[in-house]
Amino acid sequence: MKHRTRISTYIGIIVAVIVLSCAMCACSSQNNADVSEVQGSAEKVIRTVMTYPNTNLYDPGDITYIGEGTETPAEEYDGEAAMLADKDKWEKAIGDCFTDGMFDNFYSDHLSMDFLGQAYSKGYKSAEVTEIVVTDDTDPDDELEPISATLEITLEDNSKEYYVIEWLAKYDKEDSSLLQSLALIDDAGYLGPVSIDEVNVPDLLGMKYEDALQVIKTSNLQLGEATYLEPADDNLVVTIQKPDPGKKVPTGYKIEITLGKEEDDY
Repeated sequence: MKHRTRISTYIGIIVAVIVLSCAMCACSSQNNADVSEVQGSAEKVIRTVMTYPNTNLYDPGDITYIGEGTETPAEEYDGEAAMLADKDKWEKAIGDCFTDGMFDNFYSDHLSMDFLGQAYSKGYKSAEVTEIVVTDDTDPDDELEPISATLEITLEDNSKEYYVIEWLAKYDKEDSSLLQSLALIDDAGYLGPVSIDEVNVPDLLGMKYEDALQVIKTSNLQLGEATYLEPADDNLVVTIQKPDPGKKVPTGYKIEITLGKEEDDY
């Protein structure tokens, strides 16, 4: 009798473990489904195209003026050779992000040269993508992936402007790590015109993790990477934060913090 009871107990434990494991797997799968990151190929192309200055790919000093009154007569300018040289630079930079033959289509749309040319002509001091996310991943079978890139522009007076640029990516069916195409959703919205709200980065120095997290959330910001200088415990406080307190950033910006032992001064 005792033997049967013991066997029943063991069976009950095994069943409970199996059920718990299945539940954990389901939960893990659900969490993974909720997280959708931009493919590396699309992110690389978007960041390359929208980072200014980028003298390796667009150097205003290389612009050649031709015709009467210039140093280069029109009949001596080899436009085809110049175009091939420019295309070769871009292909070396991002050609590996596209499936066979598809880089040519992207390059022919002139998105790369258009952005860097506009940035130069408008007198931007710099431009960089601060955040890039998939904006709608509700249909995993959909071949097209909408991507939203937040662009930070620094003007000549060091003031900042932020814009949201919408892209649409299509990946290769056989190798989803490679792009078939990448295009702007709305050409009229290129470099804007949608600006986004800005907030001041709060001072988190000296705060414990939970307090800092609450302040970040109430400031309409997000927590980015949290680094621990000591084994994690409830007494650690924020000793370093990026960006610095008081800096203006777009809402939703990710704040990085480093936690360590409490110090007298920060």
